[in-house]
Amino acid sequence: MKENFNLLEKIIDEEITAFSEFYQLCIAKQEALVKNNVENLTEIDAKIIKKIEEIKPLTKKRNEISKSFSDEKLSLSQIIKKTATINFDLSKKFEIKKEKVNELLKNIKRTESINSNLLKHGIKLVEKTTQIIIGGIMPNSDKYNKQGKIDNPMKMELSSINEEI
Repeated sequence: MKENFNLLEKIIDEEITAFSEFYQLCIAKQEALVKNNVENLTEIDAKIIKKIEEIKPLTKKRNEISKSFSDEKLSLSQIIKKTATINFDLSKKFEIKKEKVNELLKNIKRTESINSNLLKHGIKLVEKTTQIIIGGIMPNSDKYNKQGKIDNPMKMELSSINEEI
């Protein structure tokens, strides 16, 4: 049983390392978004996907090992309770690891929320810029009557056509 606890501790340490690296990638993504560095952003997104694929097996291993202590997979809180009855020092170690994981996940969530908002803002800017460009290139056709003359010249918006034929 102690062997499983040691293996579980090792896997949780690997998860913490992976979450730390994932968090650093999220920060790098944020910097790329702010600097509008599309090439770097693409590269970072590929690394993020790879990191997620690395985290999945670790989580699966942790769940499998935690099942050796119980019939179901255990959360870190439940693992801490289980180890407290067996080994108090190990329980404290798991508690510290849980705090690290929670802090990392909180930071990742906050950073990804900011990244999401940056992406939304960027999309709005592109949309507005496109509307301005299209508005300048194409005349607003509802300003002209059937004969192609301006209905109300005072309301004419920016257009490449600005005189009646």
